[in-house]
Amino acid sequence: MAVRNVESIMKTKWIVGSALLALVAGTALAAAQEGAPQGGWRGGFFRQLDTNKDGKVERTEVQAWSEARFKALDAAGDGALTKEQYVDAMIAQIRPRLEQRFDKLDADKDGKVTAAEFEAPALARFDRRDTGKTGALSIDDLKTHRN
Repeated sequence: MAVRNVESIMKTKWIVGSALLALVAGTALAAAQEGAPQGGWRGGFFRQLDTNKDGKVERTEVQAWSEARFKALDAAGDGALTKEQYVDAMIAQIRPRLEQRFDKLDADKDGKVTAAEFEAPALARFDRRDTGKTGALSIDDLKTHRN
């Protein structure tokens, strides 16, 4: 019984870890691509930081954002974050996106993601980018086909 529980925990950690890795990698790839969608520093985040709307982000604007962000994370209001507070807050922020991603992966909606369901989106993205049907992608393929 204990072995089965450990296996279940390990599978859950693997799925969550894989989803986090995919989320981080996808975000990094999108940010690194020339002409990336209007998100991250190039879009929404820049506009959020540029509070005086002058088309520049000044140090004082970053400091104000950072102070407000810290205050929101400091649930205890004691002027300090423990590792647990910080990690819990970050997980709470990304949890809805991870749950949405899981729901998309769970093609048959049975509350589980099989290896085939997990692989399907990555392989579909590969196939869309492999326009020459060569079975390999060049860096140019990745630059040309962002989705």
